[in-house]
Amino acid sequence: MTTTIAPPAQASERAAALEAALEHARHLLPAQGPVGVFVHHNTLHAYQHLPFHDAVAAAHRELGGEPYLSLARYRAELACGRIEAADLEHELERALARAGGDRLVAPGLRRRALWGALLRLDDREVTGAPLRWLLWEEGRGRRLREDLAREARRVQLADTRHVVGQALEAADLGAAVLALTGRAPGAGGAERLEAWLGLAPSAEALSRALWRDPEALAAAALWSAAEAASAAASAA
Repeated sequence: MTTTIAPPAQASERAAALEAALEHARHLLPAQGPVGVFVHHNTLHAYQHLPFHDAVAAAHRELGGEPYLSLARYRAELACGRIEAADLEHELERALARAGGDRLVAPGLRRRALWGALLRLDDREVTGAPLRWLLWEEGRGRRLREDLAREARRVQLADTRHVVGQALEAADLGAAVLALTGRAPGAGGAERLEAWLGLAPSAEALSRALWRDPEALAAAALWSAAEAASAAASAA
């Protein structure tokens, strides 16, 4: 067997490259190795100059790993009482303050109530093409939740009739489309109205749907409000 020995210059270059890599990693990785018992040690010492959540996010990007529990786990802890409702309400108030406060986001629905409901909903997360199929091909996007309280359903339908009906009576088609889709007719609202509800952006079509199927209009308004809430939360 023949053994090849690298020339001294090449070996020196390799050693220098390895030393440079170790020096870079030394700034990120903790000095303490694996231990069998608990010791107090900040494993994110390389990020301690950052605010806590910024440090966790930076470590996640550069080192990998999961920085937080899953949303399903947090909801489970809320359900069993380990996370108290008062703590959730406190954080909700802080998030609302950063986003400009509470306000009406859909007929009969304020931002605070919407965000609170989204935080507590079960974790049946579906995204992308499967979500679009469930919402519009199967029609789930045109119906309110089956477990919605009767009074809440009544209020949502009544408020949708009131807001949209008032806009139509004032000959303000744009306001009606905006309330239902979150967008003005010329900014994507007309396309959403047709894609979501199969309706033309006309006062006649909306008036007919308002009395024949107000639930579909109420659901559309809630989806547009949820979309706006998600965008605001991401920006915050």
